[in-house]
Amino acid sequence: MKFEILKGDEEKFCRLTRVKRMIFDFRVHQRIQNFLSLKSKLFSQ
Repeated sequence: MKFEILKGDEEKFCRLTRVKRMIFDFRVHQRIQNFLSLKSKLFSQ
């Protein structure tokens, strides 16, 4: 019984870390996109 509970918690933890990584990747991607668009604006002027 204890083992099953641990396994369930492990799955939850894995899911949580995956979501956190996805959010982090999304933020990084947005920052890069903002930086690139800013750079292109500066160069086009």
